[in-house]
Amino acid sequence: NKIMALLEKLNYENSQELAQASKHIGEIIIASELPKNLSKQIVTFYENLEIKENKYFKNNGSFLKTGLSRIKSLYRSP
Repeated sequence: NKIMALLEKLNYENSQELAQASKHIGEIIIASELPKNLSKQIVTFYENLEIKENKYFKNNGSFLKTGLSRIKSLYRSP
């Protein structure tokens, strides 16, 4: 694991080193791929949330619908 290896070598007393490590860990996380099963669970959750929102608030132009379409565009079914 790249993050664990980085943390093992880190001098926690050095603020510059901490900042550099933090930036590097963020880059590792952003560059990593989201597991397909987690992506599918997120899409399903948002679909269910949108159904509940429509039921309780009768809102057709919701922010959830916009968010869901963006999330679905990132998820490719296996």
